[in-house]
Amino acid sequence: MTTPENKQKLTPWQLGLMGLGIASTLVVILGGTGISSFVRASLLTTISNPVDKQEDEGLFVIEQDGKYGYIDKSGQIAIEPQFDYADKFSDGLASVMIDEKYGYIDKSGKFIIEPQFDNVYSFSEGIGLVSIDDKWGYIDKTGAFIIKPQFDWSADFSEGLALVNIDDKYAYIDKTGQIIIEPQFYSA
Repeated sequence: MTTPENKQKLTPWQLGLMGLGIASTLVVILGGTGISSFVRASLLTTISNPVDKQEDEGLFVIEQDGKYGYIDKSGQIAIEPQFDYADKFSDGLASVMIDEKYGYIDKSGKFIIEPQFDNVYSFSEGIGLVSIDDKWGYIDKTGAFIIKPQFDWSADFSEGLALVNIDDKYAYIDKTGQIIIEPQFYSA
């Protein structure tokens, strides 16, 4: 795809948005039917983490001067760049990092779960995957542990089960932490 102003070629993008490019002093966001939004290049450096389903939540991660924030579908800043890292919204929350600790914000930018974790993943099926001291566990949307950190590695829940690593073997647990399929696999 190209912009009519300067014929700059833009790369396809996985989301509902097709591409991102810089046309003179404007960042051009292309939708499936053509140019859908202009944002001043001085405002944005990049739209970051173009991952599938990001558009379902209506906000997109941006990076400006080394800080991360969010824009809406019209290109307006929805949450000012202020985080050391930010991820896409999932289940209404997004993980962000400040001072090397992760927490979760809502779509207004308010912390729902204060930064306290060493690593995190997006919420899935209403449950967040978090790490403290190299052990993985699961929290609810208030930050309370559903399953305390105890696994060497864990995956998100999918269809009510999560893959976990216990003593170098993989097992599956349910949302209460009950082992459904015993640790027996070296790969899963």
